[in-house]
Amino acid sequence: MKTRTRVGTPLLIAAVALGAPPDRAHAETPPIIGTTTVPALVEVHPFEVTTFSPQPGRDAISPSASPLPSFPIVPTIPNYYVVRVTDQALLDTIVARTDPDTGAFGGYILGRVDPGSFGFNRNSFTRKAWSWHLSGPAVFDDLPPDCGVFNPDLIERDIRRAFGRNFCSGSIQQVIIRADTSTPGDIDINGKVGLQDYKLLERAFTGPTRRCWQASAADDSACMADLDGDGRVDVRDGLILRDRWQGLSLNKPDVFEIVALDKDVPSDVPRPGALIPIDIVDVQIKVTDGLGRTFGHGLPALKGTAAYEARIDADLFIDDGVQFVSNARGIVRVRVERQPNAIDRGSVDLLARINGEEYVLARDVAIAALPASFEIAFLSNLADVDEDGVVTAADLTTFYNLYVKGEADLSGDGRTDYEDLSLYLDAYQAQ
Repeated sequence: MKTRTRVGTPLLIAAVALGAPPDRAHAETPPIIGTTTVPALVEVHPFEVTTFSPQPGRDAISPSASPLPSFPIVPTIPNYYVVRVTDQALLDTIVARTDPDTGAFGGYILGRVDPGSFGFNRNSFTRKAWSWHLSGPAVFDDLPPDCGVFNPDLIERDIRRAFGRNFCSGSIQQVIIRADTSTPGDIDINGKVGLQDYKLLERAFTGPTRRCWQASAADDSACMADLDGDGRVDVRDGLILRDRWQGLSLNKPDVFEIVALDKDVPSDVPRPGALIPIDIVDVQIKVTDGLGRTFGHGLPALKGTAAYEARIDADLFIDDGVQFVSNARGIVRVRVERQPNAIDRGSVDLLARINGEEYVLARDVAIAALPASFEIAFLSNLADVDEDGVVTAADLTTFYNLYVKGEADLSGDGRTDYEDLSLYLDAYQAQ
């Protein structure tokens, strides 16, 4: 079998170092092609790490817009990455170029680096989800001129500059085609959507105005929780996670957004040459959730929360909002604070969006007449564990079994204890 490569790649060096012939160095157990119909997952196994700038005595490809710093060529087998293929013609092309016994692939797979692992792309060594995936894949005979040639590990090292760039491997050693087992919302790629995925989303939560690669997650991989690929981890991702949640509802997160829309006042609309303080925020929102945590502007940032100021509606004025996800049950308290520079003759709409449903809390209320605070009652029926629409003894039995297993953390504090039992019994007896 002839392996496609190019001048300057360390394919042979790497294979010798590993004690295997070049064309079998990264082979897996046949069958290599497990499916020929879409959707399919295609594992792309490259065989080298390539530099971005030439070094003495070596050939290296410098892409037109190098997204990453230069790294030395090293004789090693890098991580593979996974591409989801939904176009049958593209899959047919990949299958036609793949040796069914060895998986040796002829050509180059090119795609754009976008946020989110999307439930299938992860580090093949650590098994941890990557914070990116390739969208819009295509196959080329020769190395595309606009292709950034590098190992997938290097994307994660400088993810901010990699997003939106093209990516392909310099020499693809092998592809393995598998049936699509990905699950939307499966952030940790363990085959199901549940509490661990919620914890990852909560930790990575950025809100609507920050990019996921600007988040301060300790592992620097917040973008793996970007379930819709828009570069943010916010309530839209929370709704996807909630919709795809598998199993019982005890820990299913709820998704909240509280918004104060600063309304136009006719006398405030700018005339040619006129200046008005359109960047002044008239009100700010503070929220206390079911755990007693308070967050909003001017308060410390908490996991799963984001306060933001932005033009949410179509007018010129800055609006205020708070987004958060929570699996804690209880009363959500909202406080609306008038700011010192607020325009008293202005008014606001107060909206609550809970699990995708919008509720009008106040419409066109004068800022001077705003209530100091109000409460939003939690809407889910906590006692209906099996989510069949009725509360029966079967729900109580199911809760007890989960409680004995230590899997009944209703308060969201990370423990299953008497507090959770008390919360459930109160909800059950209230039916």
